[in-house]
Amino acid sequence: RQLLASDVERRLYFPGQELVQENTTSSGMLVVNLGTCVLKSRGVVVKVYPPGSCFGSCFMLGILETHIGTLVCRSTCHVLGISRSVYAHALDEQPAVQASRAIIAQERQATKELQS
Repeated sequence: RQLLASDVERRLYFPGQELVQENTTSSGMLVVNLGTCVLKSRGVVVKVYPPGSCFGSCFMLGILETHIGTLVCRSTCHVLGISRSVYAHALDEQPAVQASRAIIAQERQATKELQS
């Protein structure tokens, strides 16, 4: 955690502001630290992200490259951004191969469920 915490991007977003847009590429994960965001696909809300939620772990892990929806702030949000390179560096420093494989498998399943 400390390795990730030192390299995360801290961002502030306001209501109605888009964090990511549908059909764009990414290589990082966002963590909603404070506030609430919603994921919209073709203009329809498909998921709510309350404080403590993460969005885009499938991008950070290399499972997907294109966003399936647009992430929009519902309220003022403090968001943490973790890039794939920061995550890879943390794994190099503190390898946990089994845990990493379990996370990837879990995120693949969650991604399939969100896409259907």
